[in-house]
Amino acid sequence: MKRNNKTSSTSPKKRTTRSTSRSPMKKAPAGTSATKAHRNEEAGRHVMPKVATEVGDSNSNAASAQQAQECLPSPHQVPDGKNVLEAKISAAIKTTNPEQLDAFDRLIHFFTVPGVLAIIVAVYAFGGGLFGTDNVDIPIHLCALVLGAGRGGVPGAATVGGSFFILLAPPGKVNQMLALMTVAQSLPNNLVGFVYRKSAHWLLALKLNLFCVLGLVCGQYAVELMSDDFIKKFAGGILLFMVAQMTLEKVHEMREHAKSKGAVDHHVDGKADTSTVEKGDLHEETDAEKLQKKQEFLQSQKVLFPLGFVGGILSYVAGNMGPLLNVYMVFLELPKYELVATRAAIFIPNDAIKMLQRWYSGHLTLGRLGDRGGVGSLSAFSVSSLSTSLADFFRQNDGNLLPGIRLGIVGVFGVILAKIWLKNASKATFAFVHDRVTYVMTLVSGLLLATGVDVGETVLRLMALLTGK
Repeated sequence: MKRNNKTSSTSPKKRTTRSTSRSPMKKAPAGTSATKAHRNEEAGRHVMPKVATEVGDSNSNAASAQQAQECLPSPHQVPDGKNVLEAKISAAIKTTNPEQLDAFDRLIHFFTVPGVLAIIVAVYAFGGGLFGTDNVDIPIHLCALVLGAGRGGVPGAATVGGSFFILLAPPGKVNQMLALMTVAQSLPNNLVGFVYRKSAHWLLALKLNLFCVLGLVCGQYAVELMSDDFIKKFAGGILLFMVAQMTLEKVHEMREHAKSKGAVDHHVDGKADTSTVEKGDLHEETDAEKLQKKQEFLQSQKVLFPLGFVGGILSYVAGNMGPLLNVYMVFLELPKYELVATRAAIFIPNDAIKMLQRWYSGHLTLGRLGDRGGVGSLSAFSVSSLSTSLADFFRQNDGNLLPGIRLGIVGVFGVILAKIWLKNASKATFAFVHDRVTYVMTLVSGLLLATGVDVGETVLRLMALLTGK
């Protein structure tokens, strides 16, 4: 050891040459086949951690695979182990980041982003030519697209889409529109839950849904005592309450940040001794313990029971427990794919129960397969007729599943668009949109619902003004 230290301090060239000859990862002298074979074996061994680290970025799956191939030794360096290395890298990619190999990822990688967008436009054009543009309710289909994007992971989109479903409902037909929305979002929810099933916290979703059932039952009986106008204002009031809660939370975070910043400025004076450092270490350990206790508390029955019960009531009466669930997800601080998958896992059984309840209540009918007194059809499974201002966009004799399938497909396209956004959104961008955009969209939707603005009539007037009719 003394000789090496002395050599390193007096002769850098000798130290470099000697360390190179001993390390298989450095360039060995030519002509030594044993050293080269050993270097190839070590290269294949050390490529794996680098590949696993690079593949972890959700925005560079293809780039990471290309970099991994560049990191590999050339074929003549690994004559017998090339297939083994490729198999190890493939296994590392699948094990490290399974969501990067989902069906949406393969679809986007195969067709490219412009190709996927072109397919969506082509399907829309085909649908318009098949069913006729006169039978398409553009605002509702836009709501279905936005709702699907929200279910796919775009923060705030589901809140806006669900709120506008209620806002577009004609007088006296709010419950029918809520039934329409339930079916329209069920297909995107099931698709997202299936594709991201490995990232979902299914046990947490199951626990929460056990309490949601109680809220759904109470909401089914409570909605019979409410008028449509009251339901709209009730939904708007809930959204505004969520905005107030989010505002208070942001103010609290700002105060805590100011306190912590002041504490740091107080200690950055060059006089900190060993005792100060030890106190800082203890403070970090205390914060870690607080974080663990926070996670345990958020997943306890003390939180899940009121969250599930109130969320179930909101889900049936107002058609949207998303704002309440978003606040809960913010506190959980889940990664974006786990957040999207867990939300879908919560909504899948919730939507299934609501569809059965809506059918039992007569808000959801089967048209020619079992119309329970409805006149005509508008939505999935032929929800009973709405006003002519909306029903004119659909053929009155549609019946059956056709309108619901159309809205469900539109929602699936929204999920695909959301996947494209998720692949290109950084963690900072996702957090910004999740916090700020959700806040603004919830505020706007709440104000529109609480003030009783007739968005459907407003949209029709704007369309008439633009078309000159």
